[in-house]
Order: sequence, then C-alpha cells, then structure tokens
Amino acid sequence: MAQAGGLEPRAPRGRDHGMTSRRRYLVRYLVGVAAALAFASCATGGGHTARGPVATSSSGTMSSGSSGSGGTQVVATLDVSSPNQAVITQTGMWLLGGPSGVITRVDPASDTVTDIVTTPYPVGFGTYAPPFLWVASFMNDVVMQLDSETGQVLRTIKRSSSAPWDGPVGLVSTGRDLWVVNHNSATLVRLDPVTGAVKGTTQLPGDKPAGPFIAAGSLWIAMTMSNVVVRVDPTTGQIDGAPVQLDTGACAASSAAGGALWYTSSDIEEFGCHDGTRRLDPRTEAISPIDYGTGLSTFADLGSEVWASDRDHTLYRVDVATGTLEPTLTLDGGAASNRLIDAFGSLWVLRTEINQLVRIEPGS
Repeated sequence: MAQAGGLEPRAPRGRDHGMTSRRRYLVRYLVGVAAALAFASCATGGGHTARGPVATSSSGTMSSGSSGSGGTQVVATLDVSSPNQAVITQTGMWLLGGPSGVITRVDPASDTVTDIVTTPYPVGFGTYAPPFLWVASFMNDVVMQLDSETGQVLRTIKRSSSAPWDGPVGLVSTGRDLWVVNHNSATLVRLDPVTGAVKGTTQLPGDKPAGPFIAAGSLWIAMTMSNVVVRVDPTTGQIDGAPVQLDTGACAASSAAGGALWYTSSDIEEFGCHDGTRRLDPRTEAISPIDYGTGLSTFADLGSEVWASDRDHTLYRVDVATGTLEPTLTLDGGAASNRLIDAFGSLWVLRTEINQLVRIEPGS
C-alpha cells in the first residue's frame, strides 16, 4: 500500500515476508519495548558502578555514505549494552540495558559513556522524576529509585501486597505522582515519588498495556492485545472516556512527536494487527484520516520537524499535513529496532540488537 506522497514503503531487505518473519519481528519488538521481557531475569546480584570515561564515540557509518539528504549525518556512534530505552535528565542520558543487567550514562557534551552501573536487578524501563531516576525490572517485579547523577540505588521496592507489581512495563512522572504500568495484570499504579508509597491502583480496560505517555494533560496507554488506547486523568487516576479504537492495532511501537501520539503495527493476524501507522490527536481523541504508511517503527520531533524510523534502517522527515515521508538517512544494517529519541539538540537512534547508540545531526 502506497502512502501519501507516492513513496512506496519498502519491505526489509533480505527477509522472508511471510507470517513467520512478522511473528519474529513482533516478538523481538515486544521484548525490546518491554526492555527485554524474556531476558530481564538473567542478571542478579549486588550493584556495581564503573566510574570515569569507559568508552568513547567513533565516527558513524552508513550504507549510503557519510551523510544523507540535506546534509543530515551521523556524528557519533557509541558502543553500549542493549540500549532498550533512553531516560533524559538535565545533564545526560541513561540507557537502560534490560538483559545486560547494566545501565549506561552518556554525556551528550562529549559523546562519551561516563558511567556503567550494574543494578541489583536488570532494568529496562524508567523515567526521570527530578532529582531521581526511577526504573523497573519486568521479570523481577521490582521498582527502584536511583540517584540520577551516579546511578546509585537509593530505594528498592519489591513486589508485595502493598506494592502490586506484575510485569512493570513503563513509568512516567507527572510531578507530584509517579505512574507504573503493569503489563501482566493490566493495572496502573500510582506512587509517591518521594516516599515510594503506593497511593492507588487503576484497572485498565483491555489486555497487555504498554508504557504510558503524557499528552494534553492526560496519561495515554496503548493496550497492545486489545487494539485500543486508554486515557487516564492524572488528577483522579480514573479512566477518562471510552477507549480509542486503533484499526491497525499497536503491535509495533508507540511514540509521541509533534504534539501527537503515533502507533505503528506489523501485520499479525492472530493479534488483530495490520501493518500501518495511526496518528492520534490527544486534544480531540481523533485519529488522523491520513495514511502515514507501512513498515514504520517510531517517531520523534526535533524543533518543528517530525521524524520517523522504519524497520529497514532508514530515517524519514515526515510532512504531517500530507503524510509524505522524505527518506533522509539510511543506517548500516543489522538492527530492525531503530528507536528515535530527541534530546540535547540532536536525534539519537537506539539500536538494541547491535548494541549501538547513534547521534544524528539533521541537515537543512
């Protein structure tokens, strides 16, 4: 299916495009977005911190050369461990390594890794609630409060009757409250970010929620096995209105960019998902009628521009009004999960399968 603007989305090169391949991608994506759900229990033991510069950046490479259209180019490539999610703080970026059992701090001023911390439990989800970093271990049902500068563990909250973790798959801070989504029980837990005390639990409609987003003053949670998005009032912690239906589902990724929420899917019939992209306006709950195409992964904005990545190593500038995608940069192969992050004036790409963080400077 061609998307607006006449650009035909490409199937991933060198792949079987049958159901087996799509199932494999979905499993890999869900594992990645959930910070390696299947592997997070592998690392145990006490915390350890490696201080000082432990890695340096190198010039990035692309299959098409050193720059893309309009001068867009890779300016740094860092070797890191399983960068499943990036948490942005005031001074740097923490990469949560899920199955690797480590978290990695990156200094954007020098494009170097400055700290590698082994936490008592492997974590793949987190959020910044100044001045703390809050992280979660999916397989171990643990939430931890860390020092956002050093990664030192300050508080560990294990699953109990008063801390009902059940596959915590995402966290977000709304200032006075910290919200934790449980993937297995489909619940949203409200936490006091100062004391760590649980303040309430909300049952979500549907199955297998993904991590939450804040948009237009509300919490938004995609129910990945129910093909709906749920809106939650952060003041009351209650469901706000009817769930928003996604005809393509949310079996690939959820992201926020350009004031909108973006949901992508792979074509997985048994999960009710169809390869496509849907854009949700959080102010009106309207789904855009524009077809933004197939084969896409995540979205991010930088300045006034919206960018997208696909599942075939290419980044695009997105014309939100028309749906046109302008291929701008193609990275070297090896990673199907190319998640975009906008931070410190650049675009960053998390390449989980090949243990890389790539920094990109968009051209004109």
